Amino acid sequence: MSLCFLEAFEAKNEGRISEKEYIGHLTAHLRGVRHDSDQITEQRWNDYLRYRDQFGALFRKFALSSRTLSIEETTLYDQLLQQCLAGDLEAMKSTFTEFESDRSLQIPLHALAVMVARKGRADILYFLLQKGATFDEEVAAAAAVDSIEMLEFLWNRNWRDIQYSKRKQEHIVLTVRHKPVGMLEFLLRRGAKFSPKVFDLPDSGKVSLPAMKLLVEGCGAGSLKGKAVFTLAVEEGNRDVVEYLCKLGVPINDVPPEYDIREPYANCSPLWAAVMKRDISMMELLLEHGADPNAPYARNYSQSLLNRVREQHSDDTELLAVLEKHAPTGLQATRSKVATGRNGELQAPSRRSASFSRAAVDEPEPEKRQVDDCPERAALPTQNFTPEELGRIFSDIDKLW
Repeated sequence: MSLCFLEAFEAKNEGRISEKEYIGHLTAHLRGVRHDSDQITEQRWNDYLRYRDQFGALFRKFALSSRTLSIEETTLYDQLLQQCLAGDLEAMKSTFTEFESDRSLQIPLHALAVMVARKGRADILYFLLQKGATFDEEVAAAAAVDSIEMLEFLWNRNWRDIQYSKRKQEHIVLTVRHKPVGMLEFLLRRGAKFSPKVFDLPDSGKVSLPAMKLLVEGCGAGSLKGKAVFTLAVEEGNRDVVEYLCKLGVPINDVPPEYDIREPYANCSPLWAAVMKRDISMMELLLEHGADPNAPYARNYSQSLLNRVREQHSDDTELLAVLEKHAPTGLQATRSKVATGRNGELQAPSRRSASFSRAAVDEPEPEKRQVDDCPERAALPTQNFTPEELGRIFSDIDKLW
């Protein structure tokens, strides 16, 4: 039993029929098979199918406008579509020869061009254009950039102004960075531009090492500062990229800015991401390259990573041992705490932090200012005061100053 265009499309999408069976239901309409829903107005088809299945919409238009064909003739169409679906260019050339021997048979070049563009087959698309297909907006919209051949085809045709539009160049860079590295290399050799936000996207930690090197080369190593890619690469266990970022000198204790609350590790330090994944080897790699367990573990939290681990994982002796082994002690630890701000950024030490550092390393307190240095305090009565009274008195004096 043959299905109408819409039913066949829905059955294919739901997995009830294969793509080969789907084509069989479409070509049946060339033999004069009709269904009530085939007569749905053109506007409704455009609204429903055109942007969901451009090939099906174009083939429907071709089939309903063609004369009724014999079974033998329909078989030739079915054969051509199956070859196009399989990407068999040599077989298609042979079938085209059979079509050309019978001038009464028309070839749905536009529908075929959309099909192969969607599958990223640049070689077949070249062939169809030579046979008279047009590279219009519908074919361009269906184009899937899945191979360097298709990318080169689209670049040479200035697909969507890709040669001159920085916005389109950035979009295509984001599209191909997880695909064969030759595609990214192709774009950068031709001067494609993109912004540093490529290092802040949630999937930036999955980028391969060769692709990461090309991205850094194209955008500059300085653009990595404050970006989430370091933390996200640790989360993904992408050791090659993490080692590369360490050797590149990217600040290892930086906490990326808050940009996506859906990402659990996006706003924490690389070391904290390794702790939460309990990736001991990754932790040791980061610690060997200068990760500081005494630095804040996340944005907007002043608590050190080591203290946080002591609170949450007090029973994990292996985890604590790795961190404590590399944790700075004494004056070194104090300077690290003083120099690191609330968000993991460097800041000048305050009076409060300076006094804390002296107490932390058991340094002697400086001589306190004598009462004689302050006339107002020298004039105070010599009687004994409670601490609360003294606090109020000194508060009033500070206000006068």
